[in-house]
Amino acid sequence: REDWVQAMISAGIGIAILPESLPLLHGIASAPLIAPVVSRSISLVTVRDRTVPLAAREFARLIRSRSWT
Repeated sequence: REDWVQAMISAGIGIAILPESLPLLHGIASAPLIAPVVSRSISLVTVRDRTVPLAAREFARLIRSRSWT
């Protein structure tokens, strides 16, 4: 959640890359990135030996069928 991220930035805990269109809380400084290379990892995690609803199984099948590289 962007509000939590901005609260941590305001508290001096770190920095973040946020959408340019996101309104920033008062006191947060911003700077443009020039030709950034940004990536992220998203994981699908399930619990072993637990019944997974059909919709979740189909979603997992769909995302596994695509090449994400």
